[in-house]
Amino acid sequence: MKIFKYISYSFFVLLTLISVMPVFSYAQVTSDPAKLDYSGFVKCDGVVLKDANGNAIEPERNRVCDFNALMLTIKSAINWLFIITIPVATVMFAYAGLLYMSGKEKNISKAHEIFASVARGFIIMLIAWFAVVTVVGWFVSDENKKVINTFVNTGK
Repeated sequence: MKIFKYISYSFFVLLTLISVMPVFSYAQVTSDPAKLDYSGFVKCDGVVLKDANGNAIEPERNRVCDFNALMLTIKSAINWLFIITIPVATVMFAYAGLLYMSGKEKNISKAHEIFASVARGFIIMLIAWFAVVTVVGWFVSDENKKVINTFVNTGK
């Protein structure tokens, strides 16, 4: 009976995620095809076609998918993950606080474990971000350093 309960909860969570994820994917939608909006998840247009003179066939599509576009896309994904983890950590801290306030020894020890786990996870996430920015900064050329710096800055 417990397994059925977990399966039904898992199915409900999966169904909810499938129905909600398109809202959070920040897919690129434009009403005016001549004015493209790069505020979505994908930061490039793919292959930019040029004629024999080197002029763009579609002048409104000017962002080639290159290393810079890949880094900007990864930056968007990391920012999205940070935005999601902060409320999750807040909820976990609040839950641990409620357990701590219950006064039962079992709940207090569980609250201590939750506090430690959430703090450890958040610190690991911040250290990983710092390590990735630092290591990628070592291996990129000077012309691509401006894109790596956008990981630290909040500008686009």
